[in-house]
Amino acid sequence: MIESAVDRLAMILAVDGEPFDTGHAVPLMAIFDRPSIDSLGQLIPVKNRKPEIHCLESDAELHELVKQSVVTRRADGATYVVRDFDPDGTGMTVITLGA
Repeated sequence: MIESAVDRLAMILAVDGEPFDTGHAVPLMAIFDRPSIDSLGQLIPVKNRKPEIHCLESDAELHELVKQSVVTRRADGATYVVRDFDPDGTGMTVITLGA
């Protein structure tokens, strides 16, 4: 059986993603990324790069995320504001976060 690209992406998020609270009953599953570089064993944040999450476009729509929406990372309780969306044309979107 051939799976759609969106089905494969959803499977990846189910395995590698983590839950974010958005005010809905069901958490948003997304992959969190805070760009950094490794310098002799130390992770150093990349200047001028904001944290971001990668999720299905359909999930972002389902959670009614818009600019200025608030998302909370369950792993550490950190709260972020949605700053921008960057759909990649495959059914995924990158959501730039800020304070």
